[in-house]
Amino acid sequence: MLSQDIDCQKCACSNKLGTIYCRNCGTKLKFDKRMLDTHKSQKVKKVLKRAVKALFVLAVLTVIAMAFCPWWFPEVEELTDEEEVAAVLTTCKEIDETLAKPNTNASYEFTPAEATLAANYLALEHEKVKAKQQAAMSFGSSAQLGGTGKMGGSSVSGDVSLKLKPKAAPVKAVPSYQQSENARLIAWRKRKNEDAKNAGKPVLSPNFDFIITLKDDKTLSIVLKETWLKFIPARLELCIVPKLKINAKEKTRVLEYEITSAHLGHLPVPLYLKEQIIKLFEEMIMQERKWAKQYFGYIKNIEIVNDKIRVTFSK
Repeated sequence: MLSQDIDCQKCACSNKLGTIYCRNCGTKLKFDKRMLDTHKSQKVKKVLKRAVKALFVLAVLTVIAMAFCPWWFPEVEELTDEEEVAAVLTTCKEIDETLAKPNTNASYEFTPAEATLAANYLALEHEKVKAKQQAAMSFGSSAQLGGTGKMGGSSVSGDVSLKLKPKAAPVKAVPSYQQSENARLIAWRKRKNEDAKNAGKPVLSPNFDFIITLKDDKTLSIVLKETWLKFIPARLELCIVPKLKINAKEKTRVLEYEITSAHLGHLPVPLYLKEQIIKLFEEMIMQERKWAKQYFGYIKNIEIVNDKIRVTFSK
């Protein structure tokens, strides 16, 4: 018998709660108020269970929204001066040339906006340019069998190309690091004056994959944006304090990062998950950013000096 049913005292037939006469023998049923109280309490329990389930689902949806909502983040400072952008890219090329040499050691200073542009160029655009250049070199170096060679020489069939080679375009002088550094400083001062004039005006946020900002005199904020499963936006922010530790016995220097806070989207991540956070950050970097991990490996020190980020590369 269900708790909301009434048993006939004569034939023991089960009847629904609220029935006056037995549906089997017609005997008038005896009603107990405690049955009604039990029925009401069961209804209350069902309502409470549904409310708890609804709250749980709402909490899960809220966590997912906080973790993957791509809106309502602070706006990012973007470089708009063409001279300053060109100077930063020249510095990036200078870094490439420096790291191509063995036993090199060099330091570069960036504002947060310049560091953001440099990180995105070195990790993404630079990698695309290198891939295109390698593809063009591999395609241009191959000659078709039975025809004329691509470089104006003889082919396998013996035909000789007598076409005159076009005049080579004049090679533009590549600015040295000191020239690019001076140009970048001049452009930086110019932009500071423009920022003072345009104070209070809205700034459009560029769609950078790397965003580097300063939280205070010691803390560096690094944001890495990714797309999971080709449509889920993911944003991981780490606030770190770079510290250079020196081992006197082994005479070695090791750069360590103390994580002060971490956010997946708007959702704060507990710091006791430090190892998982670093692993997730490294996995996001490796996603189509093979060069980025290489550059991070060459960074030997990071200092914050006068609202600028000084990065030391060593190989």
